[in-house]
Amino acid sequence: MLDRLTRAMEAAAQRAGIEFRSAAAIGAEEIKTAFARLEAERIDALYVVEGSSAVHRALIAELA
Repeated sequence: MLDRLTRAMEAAAQRAGIEFRSAAAIGAEEIKTAFARLEAERIDALYVVEGSSAVHRALIAELA
């Protein structure tokens, strides 16, 4: 399902003329690392897929 969602988001971004990047992360440390990379790349928007990320909702909100 995630692959299908990623492909759909890539297609939508392309139609909108914006660049799409994804960062998969499981666990607090991976989430922190992913956010550091996204910040370094100056990403302007974020979409979090629901699921296991709900456990780290407060951390994701804090980092965003």
